[in-house]
Amino acid sequence: MTRTERVKLSGSSCDFSAATRLRGASRRSTAFLISFLLAFIFSGSASRADYSTTINPGTTWGTWEGWGASLCWWANVFGSRNDMADVVFTTDYISFNGQVLPGLGLNIARYNAGGCNTNPAGGANMTLSTNIPPFKQIFGYWLNWDSSDPASSSWDWTGDAAQRSMLLKAKARGVTWFELFSNSPMWWMCYNRNPCGAANGSDDNLQNWNYQQHAIYLATIASYARTNWGITFQSVEAFNEPMGTWWTANGTQEGCHIGIAAQASVLGYLRAELDSRGLNSSSVAASDENSYDQARSTWNSLGASAQSSVGKVNVHGYQYGSGRRDLLYAAVAGKRLWNSEYGESDGSGVSLASNLNLDFRWLHPTAWCYWQPFDSGGWGLIQSNPGDNWSGPANPKYFVLAHYTRHIRPGMTIIDGGEGNTIAAYDANARKLVLVTMNYGTAQSITYNLSNYTTAAGPIKRWLTATGTGSKYSQLADLALSNRTFQAAFTSNTIQTFEIQNVDNGPSVPTGFAAIAGTRSVGLSWTASPGATNYTVRRSTVSGRNYSLIGATTATNYTDSAVTNGILYYYVVSAWGSAGQSANSAEASATPHAQPTLLISRSAGSNQILLSWPGWAPEYRPDFASTLGPPADWQRVTTLAQSNNGAFLVTLPATNTAQQFFRLSSP
Repeated sequence: MTRTERVKLSGSSCDFSAATRLRGASRRSTAFLISFLLAFIFSGSASRADYSTTINPGTTWGTWEGWGASLCWWANVFGSRNDMADVVFTTDYISFNGQVLPGLGLNIARYNAGGCNTNPAGGANMTLSTNIPPFKQIFGYWLNWDSSDPASSSWDWTGDAAQRSMLLKAKARGVTWFELFSNSPMWWMCYNRNPCGAANGSDDNLQNWNYQQHAIYLATIASYARTNWGITFQSVEAFNEPMGTWWTANGTQEGCHIGIAAQASVLGYLRAELDSRGLNSSSVAASDENSYDQARSTWNSLGASAQSSVGKVNVHGYQYGSGRRDLLYAAVAGKRLWNSEYGESDGSGVSLASNLNLDFRWLHPTAWCYWQPFDSGGWGLIQSNPGDNWSGPANPKYFVLAHYTRHIRPGMTIIDGGEGNTIAAYDANARKLVLVTMNYGTAQSITYNLSNYTTAAGPIKRWLTATGTGSKYSQLADLALSNRTFQAAFTSNTIQTFEIQNVDNGPSVPTGFAAIAGTRSVGLSWTASPGATNYTVRRSTVSGRNYSLIGATTATNYTDSAVTNGILYYYVVSAWGSAGQSANSAEASATPHAQPTLLISRSAGSNQILLSWPGWAPEYRPDFASTLGPPADWQRVTTLAQSNNGAFLVTLPATNTAQQFFRLSSP
């Protein structure tokens, strides 16, 4: 096979049904699925030699919010490891177990609220599966139902120290989004006191009188974290694959089947409990179902009331090459959509790239999370056995994921790469286009056509990883643009990332941008940009960042009247046209001021009048009149002002007029 483009698989044709998956449990069925999928990939598509793709900036799929990972279970063991935190949450190059790894730069951390605790509650004790290893038993803070007051003895905030330590390390390394999620309610909220599941995996295990208690538990953790840990959870998820039938009493991890009606009740309670604690901006996420099709079914079944409580839809990617991603995207239209968990046993990274590209092409998430960065065999980005406190080398899939996470960064716009194997993202402020392409079974050359951009000048940097033996995230600078196109050669089963600089998707950046301070106003002006139909103006009180939109105009000037005298303001302007928006202009700044005072003096015996006003008011000019009327006949003083010692001076000859009046006015 020469070229394989991952295509949307619909209906029952080419339907690879994902086997039931238990994290860290039997993985044989999943490994078989991966092998079967790869066999199809490398044998089922028509051979095609070199090809080209045209990048289409006119089709966009939202602003990218980032990349993430769950902290359980690896952080429950390795929570004190700074090198692991560096590898996962920075873009630095890190020496790790004899390798120098490019940090993944993940900016999302998912913190697990545990359901395990050995403290008795009401005379009952937790019943725990004998198959769940200690490192998967996540400490639960709420010891018993005696009190919901987090300061009472019913709560123990000293537990889960390792996972919490990694949470704080993530924050220190620049993580910007924190999500709180639950695999199981507290054990004492479960019918059988078992946080691994019911005896029958199809039975709900959350007691119906504890629906609100489960919401209180999560909202209390979120509130306590904000006050005591300095962590604000932007989203809270109450479930994990709740419609799965694999959460059983003899399971290998925490889990709980929670049916649709129970989910709907919990979602309403969770929204109310967060609001009551002043966490109105923390969104409720749901439902973290195992597959795209189940997520769509669950969402459509929740009902309008429960849906209104949800601010973000989470789905897991364990349907791999199957499932109707596009129908889920359509079903949740208007809601933030994340792939909040993905993993498989293919350590090469080929499956990861294939399924990630399918997500970009059809699901259109705004964030994507890997399940366990450190896990055994091919499941881990880096090989690790947390139960043995061991970590080893990075799998090739680590470097494959780095091609995405290090280059498609938060704030970029996801655009159409022209075909299913190429993911494209654009950074308007940096004028940078990022392309990530995975090539599969046969070596070939790919031509990238950037003719839809008004400007594509380069230079080009590229990074290369062979998923077998060979280069791992090697950087090269050996390509050049010609007539807004370039070509790159791919060996089989390789991934490449390209960063193309000086790419404009719209009119030119406005030039000559200037700001002139006035009284309670700032006047802005700039030179017209070719291709622009209008302009947007943004303002900040901090240089270089945090600009907020203050207005739009079709002219090449704008007056900002919503300012306070004495405050320094920073401005940028961008141009808009039929092809999109330009990058921001160079920054201009000004400090609005009070009305300047005009000073008038005349020396004894002199026949001259001296007018002066502050040098910070160059836009002001003196006027004169012989009477104040009405009406006053004000006329502009035509004598040119001179600048001297921080002031403007005008010298006028005295007249025989009995009296003269002067004032300052702005143009």
